[in-house]
Order: sequence, then structure tokens, then C-alpha cells
Amino acid sequence: MIIRAIELGITVDQIDYLKKLYTFNESDEFYKEWVKWDDERLNVMICSDHTPDGYAKEIFSYLKNRTLFKRLFSENLTHFNPLVRDEISQNLKGYRKEIEEKIGKYLDNDARKIIVNSFKVQSVRAQSRNEDEPIMVSSTYSGRFFKQL
Repeated sequence: MIIRAIELGITVDQIDYLKKLYTFNESDEFYKEWVKWDDERLNVMICSDHTPDGYAKEIFSYLKNRTLFKRLFSENLTHFNPLVRDEISQNLKGYRKEIEEKIGKYLDNDARKIIVNSFKVQSVRAQSRNEDEPIMVSSTYSGRFFKQL
């Protein structure tokens, strides 16, 4: 929801400070401003009177009030035939907006508030390939390292 709020704040709401903050350039001025921002400052600023009403402010208000978007559908891609699975996993970005618009129309909801997402779940071993430390896993009696299990 945060990413969608920021995207809409830039592209639809046309919020200048978001455009400046999320349009990278290699200047010292950009870097000095960028390091001043964290999640709290962003949240406070977007929800403040300094930000005009729009999608960014509305979605951040949802987050602040814990009125979160709900997951309507979830499916493991292994349940699709291989051709469909490959197409979805490789090209979802190309279909995302169209799918969101169709879902929004079907649900009679603003398509900009529909988020189609996919993610890959990697094994613990794959996720930690760049880690130097062993992975601690909680067990009933005591913590044990992943390699010991």
C-alpha cells in the first residue's frame, strides 16, 4: 500500500516533494535531502495539512488508521499449467494495470486502489546466501542452527 500511495502521489496527485524525493539524481543536494527522510517523517508529512487531498494522503490515512486493503485472491503458481505460470511470473508487470482495472470495474471500485502483486518464496538457504552468520531456528527445547536440523 505504501508503494502504491507514493506512486499515485507522484503520478496523479503531483506532489512536488515526493517527486523530488523519489526521482534520483547524483547531486549532493539530493543525497543530503534524501537521508533526512524516514518512514515516520514521510507518514507525518503526507498526512499533514502540507499535503493536498488525494490518493497518497487517503492511502496513508488508511494505513495510519489500520484500515488496510484486503487480499481477495491468492493462488500458488504451481497450480497453473506451466505456460500460464511462466507468463505470469515473467510478464505480470505488463498485465498488472489491465488486471487491476478489470477487477476494479467488476467490484465497482477505484482501480487505483486495487493492487495485483506476485512474489516468490525462496528457501531459507537461498535467502541467506550472502549472510556470514548461521541461521538460528527456534525449536521446542532450544535454538538450533539451520544446518543442524
